[in-house]
Formats: sequence, C-alpha cells, structure tokens
Amino acid sequence: MNTWKIYPLDQYDLAGSYDLVELQSPPGLTNMIVPKRTIDLLFTALFITGNNCHLHGSSGSGKTTLVQCLTQVPENIPPLCEAYGIEEFRVQCFSFPITAVETSAELYRLRSISPERGTYYEDSELWQWLTWVDEQEDGAEVYVAHIRELFRGQEAVEHALLDIISDGPLTAPDGRVLRRCGKRIRWVADSNMGVTSALVNQADNAILRRFPVQRHIEPTPHAERVILERLLEAEQLHYIPKHLESMLMLGARIREMQQRDGRFLSITPGIPLYLAIMKIAGQQSTMDFPDLLLHTLFGASSDEQEHLPAMFEEAFGQRKAKAALLPVGEDLL
Repeated sequence: MNTWKIYPLDQYDLAGSYDLVELQSPPGLTNMIVPKRTIDLLFTALFITGNNCHLHGSSGSGKTTLVQCLTQVPENIPPLCEAYGIEEFRVQCFSFPITAVETSAELYRLRSISPERGTYYEDSELWQWLTWVDEQEDGAEVYVAHIRELFRGQEAVEHALLDIISDGPLTAPDGRVLRRCGKRIRWVADSNMGVTSALVNQADNAILRRFPVQRHIEPTPHAERVILERLLEAEQLHYIPKHLESMLMLGARIREMQQRDGRFLSITPGIPLYLAIMKIAGQQSTMDFPDLLLHTLFGASSDEQEHLPAMFEEAFGQRKAKAALLPVGEDLL
C-alpha cells in the first residue's frame, strides 16, 4: 500500500519501502522525491553488489536525474552509506549519450580534420575515461559509466558496447589493452519507455544480460504534486489550483495507456509542462481548464483525440466533454 510520507535523506532509516525519500538534485534542478524501494534497489545493485542497472520509463519520468542524484551529487552518498552500514565512498561518473556515436569505431577513436594537421585521429572521451580508470590506484572511488538513451543508438554501436561492458581485459581495435577497468566499472543505462516496450523483448539477449537489474521509473503523483507546489510558490503563485489533482491523474492515465496500449506516445507529461500549464491557468482564469489541457498537455495528440472525452469525464467528474467542442466558462480558482 502506497503512502504519502516524505522523508529527508538523513531520516532514511525511518522510511518504509513504499514511503518517499527526498534526494538532493544537481544544481538548478528541484530536489527529487523517489520511492525508497527504488533507491534500495539501485544503491544496492550499483554500490554494494556491483550489478549493472537499466532504468526505463517515459520521457520526463526522471531517469537521468535519478542517476545524476546517485552519481553526481556527493551530498547524497554519506547518509546512504550510513544507512546501509558501509564505508563512505566517492563516485567518479562518466556520462554519454549513445545516440551521439555514429559508428562502433567511434567508441574508441574519432577522426578529425583541420587545415593545420589534415586528417588525424584522437581517442574518444569514453576511451580516455576508461584508460584513466585503468590507471587509478585502489581506493575509495566507485567508477560508474552512464549510458543515456540505450536502444536509440545504431544497432552496430550498441552491440559493440558488449566488448566494453565486461569484467575482463578490454582490447581496442589498435591492440591497446586495458586490464583493470572492466572489473572496476559499474554501468547504468536509461531508455525511453516507448522504445523499451517495443524492443526490450526483441533486443539481443547479450545486451540485456549486461544489465541484470531492470527498473521501471514512473513519476509518483504525490511527489509530483509536492514539487509543483514548491515551484508554484517560487513563482509567487500562492495557490493550489483545484484542477491540479485532475491534471496529475490524467498524466498517470496517459502513462498507463502508453505502457499498456501504445497510445499517446507523442505526449510527455512531466513537471516542466505541468508548471507551464499552472502558470497559464493562474493568469487566465476565464479559460476552461480542459480546453487549456487540449492545447498544452494534449497538443501533440490530434490523431488520438477520440480518447479524450472519456479521460476528461473520468478526471473532472460527470463532465460530458467532447474532443472537438469542449465546454467553456468555468472559473478556475
């Protein structure tokens, strides 16, 4: 049974598995509120047992931010280490989007052209990092490689990653060998739910075996509400719109239909869009809220508007909404 209790990280031990825990986010981002069971799985896998992890979910679900919270925000690590009874460590993280790699050779070396040097080759950032990890002395560091947008890259590139994501020595095409980094690095990947749901059962099992821990990341409605309230307060909009719950419920239903039926894949409900909707609603009290949603949240769903009347009726009570002609004139606040 889910609860709505939110615990700060220094009270991690008091939280139950279905409670929410607040992680400090990278600078410029609102703190992330995550179910404790999600942190339990990822922290144990990455930092205690050394298992690679794959996070999948819809766009805007917080996959990348969650990885950043656990690998690039040092303040989150000490209280978690204390809660798990392990020695404190430092995380050295390298992050790269697989979509930026066009050929498998570019995982190792890049070709460049300049007027002064002509055509020349230099090591990729990934290979430079792997070489650096291979040379480090043993210590309190944990090395994490974060692959962004797995399954969106070139098939040949993703298969070439198999030669890199291993526990053994790593041999480059030019014969150079790295003997230590394979056993040192923990890999974490994220992918879009729309892509994963279509490919995860068809993907090469060799790729999936490299990521034994699979975790679906989905926004928690109550956490979304808390974050939105904080952002609205920061915008000096000191109110809670009565349709906020309806909007969050619609977002949850959209994600459910994306995962179950493959509908509304072009819609990305999330905090930035919700905040924009709330800011408009706060300044435009004469606009009907479902009509506002039609041109914001559902702005990319023109081919699927036949499904909207039932969803609006569910979210807004006994409203008999029509997709083509929505009712107008309701007060918002």
